[in-house]
Amino acid sequence: MVALHGCTQTAAAYEHGSGWSRLADEYGFVVLYPQQTRSEQCQYMIQLVRAGRYPPRRR
Repeated sequence: MVALHGCTQTAAAYEHGSGWSRLADEYGFVVLYPQQTRSEQCQYMIQLVRAGRYPPRRR
């Protein structure tokens, strides 16, 4: 799984607080925590909001 941190987070902080690593160990999958710059992550989120794809719609 690829876990992307938020605009104000770092990959390390997200890994520490998310609980994904514990679940990965328990259920045998791999989690990647790529570090992105703040501007890259925020620009991506802005694009999703403008496209109407964030927040995700419940089905």
